[in-house]
Amino acid sequence: TCSACCNALRVMMERKLAELSLLRVVVEREDESGAYVLKHSLATPDGIDAACAQFPLGEWLKKCHPLKRDKRCPMHTNSRHIFNQADLWEDMWAELSSAQKSTICTVTAEELHDKLWQHCTDKHHLCKDCRNNVMWAYDRLTRKEQTPVGTEAEQEAELSSLQAYFDLDACRDGAICVHSSALPTILYHYEDTLAEEAESSTKGRHAPTRQAGLSEMLCVVGRLLLRKVLTSYQTSLEEEQNQQLLVRLVLSYFQTQSLERRAQQCAESLLEEDLGANGKTSKRKLKKERQKKRQEALGGEEQHVA
Repeated sequence: TCSACCNALRVMMERKLAELSLLRVVVEREDESGAYVLKHSLATPDGIDAACAQFPLGEWLKKCHPLKRDKRCPMHTNSRHIFNQADLWEDMWAELSSAQKSTICTVTAEELHDKLWQHCTDKHHLCKDCRNNVMWAYDRLTRKEQTPVGTEAEQEAELSSLQAYFDLDACRDGAICVHSSALPTILYHYEDTLAEEAESSTKGRHAPTRQAGLSEMLCVVGRLLLRKVLTSYQTSLEEEQNQQLLVRLVLSYFQTQSLERRAQQCAESLLEEDLGANGKTSKRKLKKERQKKRQEALGGEEQHVA
């Protein structure tokens, strides 16, 4: 197998059995020494053979075999190029679990601040007023004190716009929480903005209003979320492959042990039969020898009488 698979297996075997959902299908528990104890239903030779037929090791090892010019398998080789497949994020997002989606939708405030500042200064060179409009949404999410600007209706509209994308109540302790239902909308907005920027001949970006500033911030958030979606999806694929490999290796080990025990039992049985046959032969020989001696003794007595 490739070096990345080997390293992943070492790390995986140090994890608790409760964290390995696929392995718990065939393993009952870990004993005091940390060894895996097979489930009772698979403890028979037929049971272990059926499990190995369901999880064959040979076919799966082909997926983990390193490529010709690389020491990595196709899975870990593709991990370097998965970010070029950003157009498939809808399918990736649909396959992720609720826990993964919740993790993806949580962004650290420090990381978001750094990306926003790079977006405003290094990338698009926004003026001070535009930067303030972009950073307004960030300051509102991090509960930074702000001077009210505009009418109450405008402030309520701005707050409603933020609440449509972010969970304001959960944004605390340095975390920015995005509604999981709003992630597709944010990513579509990010893609549309990139397309418009590529088609537009004008240089520079502007955020003359707070709504425009929120739009710019959503682009930055979308870029962060897209990378997290791709990374999480790749991680889940690698986790599945590594667990599949571990299950097959464990079952193969138990099957080998079962075959060795059966071979040993057959050898002992044959040895017992062989010893039994030799014992019977020796008894026959002794019986024949005793009969021969008895006949010789009787013949000697007859000659003596004669």
